[in-house]
Amino acid sequence: MKRTRLILACTLLLLAAVPAFALPVCGECDLNNECVNTPWPGTACFFFTDTCETRAARCTVVYPDAPVASDWTVASIEIERPALATKTVTAPATVAEVHTVQPTAQK
Repeated sequence: MKRTRLILACTLLLLAAVPAFALPVCGECDLNNECVNTPWPGTACFFFTDTCETRAARCTVVYPDAPVASDWTVASIEIERPALATKTVTAPATVAEVHTVQPTAQK
């Protein structure tokens, strides 16, 4: 029963969340009826029959100056591990005995 409640709660949380990839990109219409991306949220461009309209809406902000993975480089990677001669493996000092109870024969 607890597992069912947990699954139900997680499913409801996922349904309530708005995925960012489904939101329009934030932007404004310029004088040429073209959409221009803006770095501030709150307005998005919508196209209607040859016209561009800016409306208040939830939108995804695009940062053009943000670093991308292709711009990054790795200078060096250093891996260290101890020599095998320095590691010692020791057994426990005492080993506990395990006694199991045998079931009695039933008649």
